[in-house]
Amino acid sequence: MSADQSVEGSLSVRVDQFTIQVAQFFASLPKRGEVAGIATRFRQVGLRVGELYYDATDAVSSSEYIMLIEAAIQQLDAMVEWLKELMQLGAVDTSEAVLLLQDADTLDTMLKEKVKEAQNRD
Repeated sequence: MSADQSVEGSLSVRVDQFTIQVAQFFASLPKRGEVAGIATRFRQVGLRVGELYYDATDAVSSSEYIMLIEAAIQQLDAMVEWLKELMQLGAVDTSEAVLLLQDADTLDTMLKEKVKEAQNRD
C-alpha cells in the first residue's frame, strides 16, 4: 500500500467515524420546539460531508475531485455553525459538542490537505 493510499484510507475511516458521530449526536437532540429545525439542518449538512467525500473518491478528474472536496468543507463549516447555534441555545451537552467541534476541525484540516495535494498534481 502506498503512502497516498494509506492517507486516503485513514481519511475514509475518519469520515466514517465523523458521520456516525453526527448521527449519534443528532439522535440525542430534542426533536421539538425551536431546536428541532436547527438540529435537522445540523444533521443534513453533517451527513452531507461524508456523501460529498465519497462522491469525490469516485471523481473522474482532479477538478471534479477538488470541487467535491471543497463542497464537503463548506458543508462541514455549515455544520459547525449549526452546532454552535445549538450550543448557544443550551440544547446540547457541551462536552460532547466540544469533542465534535475538535473532530470537525481535524477533518477540515485533512480535507484541505487533500485539496492542496490534488492542486499540486495538476
